[in-house]
Amino acid sequence: MNILHITDFHFSKETSLQVNVINAIINTISELEKSIDFVFFTGDLVQTGANIDSFRKAKTCLLDTISKKLNIPLENILLCPGNHDIDRAVIHSAAKIFFDTEINTNTKLNALYNNKRDSMYIDSLKPSLNYNQFLKELHPEGEFNLHKDLYSIHFRDVEGKKVGIACLNSAWICALDKQGREDKGNLLIPIDLLNDIKKSIGSVDKKIILIHHPLYFLKEFNFYEIENVIHSDFDLMFSGHVHKISSVSRHSGTNGIFEHVAKASLSSKENLGCSLIEIDKVEENKIYVNELTYIEDDNKCHCGESVAHTIPCGIEKSKAIAFRKKIFDKINIEKENANNLLLINEKENNNDFLLLYNNPVLKKESDKSLESKNSPAIKFEDISNTKNNYVILGKDKCGKTSLLKRIQLECLINFSKNEKIPFLFDAKEFEKKLDDTFQLELILRNYFEVTKNKIEGILDSDNLVLLIDNYSPKSSMADYLNNFFFKYPKVKFIICTEYNLLNSVEIFQLGDLGYDKLYFHDLRRQEIISYTDRRLQNIQNKEEVQDKIIQLCKQLELPLNYWTISLLLLIHEKSSDNYFKNLFSVLDVCIDEILGKKRLLMSRSRISFEQIKTICGELSKHLFLYHELAIYSASSEDIIKIIDRIVVENDRISTSGKDIFNYLVECGILKEKEDGDLYVFRLNGFFEYFLALQMTKDLVFRNDIINDEAKYLAFKNQLEIYSGFRRDDLDFLSTIYQKSKIKLDPIFINYNSDLDQELLIKIKEPQIIEDICRKISIQRTLSSYEKAQLEDITSELTINSDVHLINNINPDNINSELIDRYLSILARVFRNSDEISGNKELKIEIFNSIIDYYCDLGFYIIEEYSNITKTELMREELYDIDNSVEFSLLKFISNFSPFIAQTWLFDGLGHFNLERMIKNEIAKLELNAINNQYRLFVLYFLLLDIDLHSNKGYIDMALKNIKIPILRYAIILKLNYYLAFKAGKNKSIQQYIANKIQEAKLKLDEKSDIGEIQKNLQAKKTLSIQNPNKL
Repeated sequence: MNILHITDFHFSKETSLQVNVINAIINTISELEKSIDFVFFTGDLVQTGANIDSFRKAKTCLLDTISKKLNIPLENILLCPGNHDIDRAVIHSAAKIFFDTEINTNTKLNALYNNKRDSMYIDSLKPSLNYNQFLKELHPEGEFNLHKDLYSIHFRDVEGKKVGIACLNSAWICALDKQGREDKGNLLIPIDLLNDIKKSIGSVDKKIILIHHPLYFLKEFNFYEIENVIHSDFDLMFSGHVHKISSVSRHSGTNGIFEHVAKASLSSKENLGCSLIEIDKVEENKIYVNELTYIEDDNKCHCGESVAHTIPCGIEKSKAIAFRKKIFDKINIEKENANNLLLINEKENNNDFLLLYNNPVLKKESDKSLESKNSPAIKFEDISNTKNNYVILGKDKCGKTSLLKRIQLECLINFSKNEKIPFLFDAKEFEKKLDDTFQLELILRNYFEVTKNKIEGILDSDNLVLLIDNYSPKSSMADYLNNFFFKYPKVKFIICTEYNLLNSVEIFQLGDLGYDKLYFHDLRRQEIISYTDRRLQNIQNKEEVQDKIIQLCKQLELPLNYWTISLLLLIHEKSSDNYFKNLFSVLDVCIDEILGKKRLLMSRSRISFEQIKTICGELSKHLFLYHELAIYSASSEDIIKIIDRIVVENDRISTSGKDIFNYLVECGILKEKEDGDLYVFRLNGFFEYFLALQMTKDLVFRNDIINDEAKYLAFKNQLEIYSGFRRDDLDFLSTIYQKSKIKLDPIFINYNSDLDQELLIKIKEPQIIEDICRKISIQRTLSSYEKAQLEDITSELTINSDVHLINNINPDNINSELIDRYLSILARVFRNSDEISGNKELKIEIFNSIIDYYCDLGFYIIEEYSNITKTELMREELYDIDNSVEFSLLKFISNFSPFIAQTWLFDGLGHFNLERMIKNEIAKLELNAINNQYRLFVLYFLLLDIDLHSNKGYIDMALKNIKIPILRYAIILKLNYYLAFKAGKNKSIQQYIANKIQEAKLKLDEKSDIGEIQKNLQAKKTLSIQNPNKL
């Protein structure tokens, strides 16, 4: 039996290229003197199925031509519909919601299919009406042609054999996606539909299925059962759609069925051609495939070498199907194991590992390499689909286990397509079982539930992939695996191991097998956004939460990996939004989760959660004071002695120092360092938290830090966390305020108390920035992912999350960085001190001082950089400094100082708990707005930065009250920033800000031509609609 397999014609009108391809195929087949019994066309005959005449014209152009010139009866040209053969416009928009939410099991799908009167089912058939009518014209209903809603069956005789050909409509619900972009993983075929086909086909010599989409385009819950039925009850399956072929063979002979996914199409510019399939007349389980590839330059087809396939039949087929079923049975088991890896709220519905998994950043160079910054990331598909071996190095909690689990599931799910057999194991756990009786072969046999002969066959094939976690090159397990790979050189492996300097340079002994080394890198903003988008699908303030997560990672120096992001999301989901906005609150819940507060409370532990935290606080102080040379680490023996001393002093603790130490290591608060028996707090943020906690319990220690100016400045985060523990500590707030005044007042003493006047003195060359403000034009709001991509380019996230030396800062070296540190400590302590009752006048005084200090800092920076620039120019003996290019640039930059000062102020004071105080101060200042414009500017936009949506009315107040030109320019810059980065998906807020930008530009010059500006805005709006990706 000879079959010509063609696909994807996409006819809209006859083109010379299509005619040339058809003729080249016909000529090549004629030259080969091949007699074709069947032509199987697997979908997308036309570009769109909206008009039945398109099908008729395509028939004339393609099917009639092939039939006539190759002498093939039209009745032997069989076809199935593709996603382009349907009419997407005729289905009701509500159908997508129905199928997405209601049809989520095969039982529900069968119920819909069997209820032919269901309105939603009837509506779902409308897109296929034109195709179905055309098919009935081509193959009229009768004894040999059976037509149903979602399939047709055709009976043919060839060489004395009766053949039953079922043509499935896999494009049935493609029309749910109006844009046609989301077929993969979203299609459905009812199980009962296949059962109906089996009954109708009955007993024939060959059962063949034509289907446009490969089966992996089906929804996951539907895929396994459909594939099981097809592979069990049919002999051959033909499909198209993909247009291109991957390096993995698509002829899947080990599954008990011959599955052919067309290599080429009749429409793709790169892969034009078709396939010739010959079924051996004597040995019917022998199939030969020739690929015909059209070469445009020669205007002819090149015939590739024949590839032979042996298809299991009889007992062999039964064994193949049984093994495939065992593979598929593993999917649900391993998915459940994978779900247990997720760090999510127990009440969270979205707990599917596969849905939530996001690819890590993997590169060929480590992050220590200079080349790594600009080198491309390795795609997940390149690892999971390759035949190469890999050793992948990554730091603690970077996602090594999750990556291996994802690869395992990918191999299991796509076993029928790629034939890879994955086995994942923890080398550290196997090390514990390693003895003279240990046999990995036996473990594999038991896992896959197969015979000794079967596992030997798998080991001698190149299908087995060992996924090895926690590999240590110096372990006994490493020696065992080395011998194993010598014995079985065809076995593939992907190994994950801890990143350290030695492992990064060492060549691992893994038999004679070569491998590629890859390295985990910190996540970029774009990976964080992509992952959190999946976890926060139904959250209104999603972008705010995403920004806060990135901010927390930077401030707390948390590692940029999915474990950290998952932990912060878990905290957000368990806590109120207000709680999540506070640094201390986040750390507090973070420690609760790591230490296992819930587990301790529910178990009969001999130590309480608070006792554990107290011990960690004492330990952090001891390491800080006495182990600086070892970067605040100590041996296990020393740490146990420290804990034992604490236990001795508290007779309510009924467990040993060693048990407590083991618990702290097990739960992840402490970790062993690379260089021997030294233990340290796992993260620098944890170390800072426990130092702050200790300050609440040890006032002598706290006061020593405050009184030592260098340590005080170094303890910026710790002091902020302390104020979170002690939110009502007025004495502490007053101490910090007085300490700040003593330092800052002498620095700013020469500045005018009239901030507006000082601003006018300091700002130079405002005309340049005015020109920029007139020209600046933001077309639309960026998506979260676009913002992340932009920020990854302009401000790369670089975080050292390991505990590192606390640098003593010289308090006598006065510069903007030092001033900012004093101010930041004061502002954040004040921000956290939200439970101090009364003392209203002092709180207002501190608040106003912080405002003035930040404005003065803006002035200071102008002077500082002016002096630096002058000094550098004088060294170069350039005496006409005022007219130099460098000094002109400095004057230009000074125009941005109000914008910069306001941004720093938000970083220090931006919190919802200050909104009322800010509004009260604004009300006072507005009584004399003309003399308080700079203060009003920073307060208006501090309020807007805290909550743009709720406080947007203050934009009007800013436009009304701000008259100083440089502040008006800053307003335009801020509003454009809001439109680009903060408006989110809220169309009304986007339009509101766009209108306010127009109004602000008009206020630059009351004589501005309003009609011209309106015309410009309309042009922007049109451009935005036509090209929504352009900023």
